[in-house]
Amino acid sequence: MAMIDDNTRALFKRLVVQSVHPLLPGQAHGDIPAPLTNREGSHLLAIASALALSASAEERTLAYEIATRLAEAAPGDEAVAAAADFIFGRLGNFPGRRLFRERHDALAQRRPVMLDLEALSREEENSVEGIAGQRVTLTDFQFDFLEEMEHGDALSVSAPTSAGKSFVFSLEIIRRLRAKPEQIVYIVPTRALIRQVQVGLIHEFAKSGLAGVPVRSVPLPVTPELAPAGVVYVLTQERLLSLLQSSIGEAAITTLVVDEAQGVREGSRGVVLQTAIETVLTRFPLAQVMFASPMARNPEKLLTVFGRPGRTLLETHSPVSRNLILVSPVKRRPQSARYELLISGEKLPAGSKDLTFRFSGPVTARRAEFARAVTREGESTLVYAGGAAQAEDLAKAIAKLEPATAGDDPEIVDFVEFVKTHVHPDYALAETLPKGVAFHYGYMPGLVRSRIEELFGAGKLRFLCCTSTLLQGVNLPAKHILLENPHRGQGKPMTRGDFLNLAGRAGRLVKEFHGNVWCLLPNDWDVKSYEGDDLQDIATAFELTLKTQSHTLTDVINGQATPEATELGEAVIGKAYSDLTQAGRSLLGSEFVTDENRDNLRRVDERLASFQPTLPAIVFKRNSTILPERLQALFDDLSARPSLESCLPLMPYEAGFIERMRSLFRDSDQILEGVHNESYRYFAMLASKWIHDTPLGQLIAQRIQYQKQQGQFRNVSSEIRALMKSLETDLRYRYVKSLKAYNDVLSAVLAKKNRPDLIERLIPLHLFLECGASDSVTLGLISIGLSRTTALLVKRFVRFPDRAAPEECLAVLRRAPLENLPIPALCRSELLQLCRA
Repeated sequence: MAMIDDNTRALFKRLVVQSVHPLLPGQAHGDIPAPLTNREGSHLLAIASALALSASAEERTLAYEIATRLAEAAPGDEAVAAAADFIFGRLGNFPGRRLFRERHDALAQRRPVMLDLEALSREEENSVEGIAGQRVTLTDFQFDFLEEMEHGDALSVSAPTSAGKSFVFSLEIIRRLRAKPEQIVYIVPTRALIRQVQVGLIHEFAKSGLAGVPVRSVPLPVTPELAPAGVVYVLTQERLLSLLQSSIGEAAITTLVVDEAQGVREGSRGVVLQTAIETVLTRFPLAQVMFASPMARNPEKLLTVFGRPGRTLLETHSPVSRNLILVSPVKRRPQSARYELLISGEKLPAGSKDLTFRFSGPVTARRAEFARAVTREGESTLVYAGGAAQAEDLAKAIAKLEPATAGDDPEIVDFVEFVKTHVHPDYALAETLPKGVAFHYGYMPGLVRSRIEELFGAGKLRFLCCTSTLLQGVNLPAKHILLENPHRGQGKPMTRGDFLNLAGRAGRLVKEFHGNVWCLLPNDWDVKSYEGDDLQDIATAFELTLKTQSHTLTDVINGQATPEATELGEAVIGKAYSDLTQAGRSLLGSEFVTDENRDNLRRVDERLASFQPTLPAIVFKRNSTILPERLQALFDDLSARPSLESCLPLMPYEAGFIERMRSLFRDSDQILEGVHNESYRYFAMLASKWIHDTPLGQLIAQRIQYQKQQGQFRNVSSEIRALMKSLETDLRYRYVKSLKAYNDVLSAVLAKKNRPDLIERLIPLHLFLECGASDSVTLGLISIGLSRTTALLVKRFVRFPDRAAPEECLAVLRRAPLENLPIPALCRSELLQLCRA
């Protein structure tokens, strides 16, 4: 930055403070920052024009900041607008320039002809064929990303959250399917993200003339005969492993897209993600793999881990910038706040202001009042909460302060009615939605959460109180993000990487030039994650545990680990056994050994080497997150039983179903997990209702009634969260994992006993639990993209062929008079989105 002298830096800092000062809530103390003179502004614009051509992301970001902030500071200045428009072109930020021209069109178009020619040339360079066949102009990063994918090599890309990676993935998937039929897997980190990606692809395929390409979210292979134009699966890592292990056929994967690939470091699920990717690349060595991560320093690490030579692309320049504002109390002035801007690690004083509420008051009240103070008409705000209950309390606190501005909106009215009818009349959302306020977390009904995302994205909800679910790829950008001493999960302070991921959602491409991240009481944060390096290292949970937490493994072996550590430790031990021990290798002979972990790895090696299994090796490989000793124990136990037929899972309509479910859940708990209590009885009962088409609202009502009878009722929202936790964490994750293993082990026992007749009768109970359904029609409807709630309602009023495949279900729906179905407006909208795409 040779051209950036001290005077220029000082001018830029003044510009930033001047541009942010009007956004700070309250009545200012002292002088308001003086605006830059015309000469000072012209100097900065000249610098920005040169920096826009730099290869340095930092310098391009500075050019963007100068151009946008000067244009906003001088909204009627023709020369500033024309210069800013030109700088957008030089930056290759054409989506941002499109927004700029919408706001400054008459002024921005008064450019010298030579500058116009340069801008037109750059625009043509970045133009590609879009989703509907029209020309689309991309940012420089998006164009480079798309170009890299065309080479056919493995690719690992890292870029800011708002860089538009998902949009480019969509363009590339469409390009591939237009060229030839492919079987593409798109991995997302959570079930909450599946629907967002699936519905987005379905709509884009319809615009692109690819409506015949199925987009599936259930791990059932689609045969080439049913999908001659190709197929796309949108799956979590767990569902991908189920797809790869399906007994009804094989998905011949040609392309693997791994979004939010930094998830390989996320505990036991990171180990599962690594295993799923390795399994795909081993079975389909010609498949192309593409990784995307936010702000990773070492995107090449993923290529190394998975043994794929390829290309990397690292972008740190964001097409939308952020104001990171620290808000602190003022001593002896409870209704005042002191503001600082954090820029490149430097804190710039922005003054103090008097507020209309007590900033030093109770936590929930402070956050609620401050969120309202910063949010202007037409803007949206994400308020971060450390947990689901806190998110609800915050939403209710904001709602009490807000007028019922959204209460007359037909979509809000329909949504409130749906919540009252199909969740519970006293669910807190019914109270907050008419005020334009909602909450968002993992343990809530999926269709409700999806609708909240849609309404917030459409601007019909102004405030969304959210938890760390938002860190897992859910696309919910906002003008403002508000945090105070943020924690994630079980009281863990938010890491720098998580902070950057969340802060990256402040500001929306083609919606605004700057987002705002408000950090309240920054000096009181347990971990000051608003400070630090903007780039974070990628590493796998498997490697990190072996190298830095090897004591976790010995604690698991000795039965001394905490529940959270146990899940991670068992996954790492299982993978070590499957990948190393069974291949005649050891941890001590691996690349993971260090002087510090040598003794612990030796103990693990000795334990695994002493294990003498009789269970086929493939079963350990297919279930590597479960301790191998426990898989063998189940094999021994089942082998010794006199009646193997009594070990088979039953369909819900078969006699003895509930008793058999209890038996399977007991075996899963006691043998596979080492859990010795009576909780399996509750979960077996809940599972039997869940897969037997019991609506969620009915399950909620039954739980509340039972809790009241037992004198243990707290409140409606708490009981709904508890039920959803049982469904999401226990049934749809823990028991899905253990019952899949149960089937694999039982199949091995039946093969040893020469009972192919019984092997044919094995049913995928784990799949039924995952989907909340057991009949082919409901499974088919869920597979094509409907929520469980809508699928169950539709099945009441539309006749489908017996055992209809997903494609048959979709064909029936497209012929049906969907507008006339007596179902909630929300469900009808979901149907129409899918079938009229």
